[in-house]
Amino acid sequence: MEIHRRVIAATGGEYSIRDKNLLESAFMAPLATFGGKDLYPDILTKVAALLYYMV
Repeated sequence: MEIHRRVIAATGGEYSIRDKNLLESAFMAPLATFGGKDLYPDILTKVAALLYYMV
């Protein structure tokens, strides 16, 4: 959110969250499981998934 705020401050625009449900979904994606096993089993893949879904 801090990066978003800085980009808006530098380039103009409206500082708001367009879709709060989509943001929540992006935060929850790294915790996804299938068949009782983590889809993202370690911290690096969880961080990568979070960044992927945030962008």
